[in-house]
Amino acid sequence: MDLVLFIIALILLMFLIYKGKNIIFVVPLVLLGIIVLTGQIRLVFEYSSLYIVGMGEFILTNAILFFLGVLFGGVISATGLAEQMAQYLIETLGEKRVVLALILLTNAMMLGGISGFIIIFTVFPIANHAFTVMNIPKRFMFGLIGVAMATYMIGAFPGALQVQNILPIAHLSSSIFSGWWMGIPLTMYLFLTGYWYLMWRIRRAPDIGTEKTISFTSKYRSGWILFLPLIVVFMANILFSLAVFPRFQLTNHQQTLYAINSALTIGIILTLIFSKTKVPLKNVIFKSAFIASKPLLFVGTTVGFGLVISQMPFLEGVKGFLLELSPLHSLPLTVAMFAAISGSATGGVAIAFPFLGQSFLDRVAADAISHDTLHRLAVLASVTIDTLPTNGTTMTMLKVTNLSYRAVYLDYFVITVLNTSIALGLGVLLAMLFS
Repeated sequence: MDLVLFIIALILLMFLIYKGKNIIFVVPLVLLGIIVLTGQIRLVFEYSSLYIVGMGEFILTNAILFFLGVLFGGVISATGLAEQMAQYLIETLGEKRVVLALILLTNAMMLGGISGFIIIFTVFPIANHAFTVMNIPKRFMFGLIGVAMATYMIGAFPGALQVQNILPIAHLSSSIFSGWWMGIPLTMYLFLTGYWYLMWRIRRAPDIGTEKTISFTSKYRSGWILFLPLIVVFMANILFSLAVFPRFQLTNHQQTLYAINSALTIGIILTLIFSKTKVPLKNVIFKSAFIASKPLLFVGTTVGFGLVISQMPFLEGVKGFLLELSPLHSLPLTVAMFAAISGSATGGVAIAFPFLGQSFLDRVAADAISHDTLHRLAVLASVTIDTLPTNGTTMTMLKVTNLSYRAVYLDYFVITVLNTSIALGLGVLLAMLFS
């Protein structure tokens, strides 16, 4: 009965967030309702402490990473570099491949460590201009972001400088490049199938118009040199991760955070030096701090929510069932479950390991299962059913694009839920066959 009440409360939570209610206030209220209805009111103070500690630890650990990722994106946008990169890609690939050019632009930014959240603000004005001129219906912008940002770049791609790809390191002593042998083919699968599906849907759209010539406000400089800041960030992260910070007495997770933060700092400085445009740096810093605080609070709230739920008695039966499975199955299922509950890929990864506990790690050791393989499966599982209506990034995209769930969610669901779930199934199969 408690499990049924929890499911009803979770549906209510999704409905309230769908209606635009503030997640920071709604989540604690729904959580309190779950505690009361499941007869756990005597433990309300313990659960409250767990919620605050879980949220606080996540925020304190990742605040600098979120801020630098947003600041890097803000500087690239303010210097006009993002628009120039888009122009170069579109003129190189041809205007008929504008969607591919925008996907590659987004990929390049994510590879350079820019937060997926800030990419929405950076890429949207460019994509909106290109879609308007090329007469591509605006609703397909969700599909574009889904393919370019919410699938392989934060789930399958080895070396991605995104939070989801960092969190498992603290539990598995792995690295952001872990599971590369699985991640590379799955990246190709998600890219090819996602791009094919999106273009198929665009070509079949009854309201697509006649193409025109795209114009930009600025002229790009010499070719690939535009991408130098992104390349430097990626290479600097590899250098710091593999050669610099391992010399110090740090955990793998600390090494990764320090390496990425250092690389992003270099990228920001290089972009400012590289740019010929005067940047209102003070305004960009304050704006970036404000923008970064929102997703940081959103994810921290969902992490706290998930941690409390993971400790409630009514999930003990689910936990027991999961621990009886092979770790190759139990970890992806647990991550996906909590990603759905919290509406966050990051939350799914952050909650799953504490929920499964030491018993899971003991089973991994007993079965001699590769931590690198589990790392990649966990990250891939986080991007399967996280993009429900409660997902913070999805809600942000709706506000930025001024679109409705009804207009965009079918394609977004196919790309970010259905296809990523298929990819996860393929990943588990590869792990069973070759790990």
